[in-house]
Amino acid sequence: GGVIFYTSAAAFTSTGSPCGTDCHYLEAQRADLGQLTWCSGPSYSLKVVGAGGNEIGQGFRNTDVGMRASTCSGGAGFTARASTSGGMSDWYVPASDELIALYSNRAIVGGFTTKGFADYWSSSQGKGPDGGVAIDALAGDFATGTGMAANKSGLKRVRLIRAF
Repeated sequence: GGVIFYTSAAAFTSTGSPCGTDCHYLEAQRADLGQLTWCSGPSYSLKVVGAGGNEIGQGFRNTDVGMRASTCSGGAGFTARASTSGGMSDWYVPASDELIALYSNRAIVGGFTTKGFADYWSSSQGKGPDGGVAIDALAGDFATGTGMAANKSGLKRVRLIRAF
């Protein structure tokens, strides 16, 4: 139901996902989920343990363990893990490096907003000014190709991916 946007001849690990240590592809849904917070609830500004990975293969764990942690009561991670698009139930919010790969291949995936409000969440939590992880998560602007740290309670677009 999606578009393959990343391939790797050497297997990569996607911790927690069905392909586990034998993943070779990343697939993106063809449409955005809409605009969502990264994390909502009274404790959204606290450190979310388990959402610190940036690399290819870290998005599933960030989404499943981190974004749906006890510090969040809703947001993109909850919506992602509830998706059964194309009959698949292993969709997640991409880690920051997966979001970069998605941006690099946005023309083959299609359907991205690239004008106006074109910011997309990653599942990677940002680092605060003291190096600690707390209020921000990483996002990317698909209009300019720049990355940013943004407040987790803000609205950004979400495009789900899956590894297999």
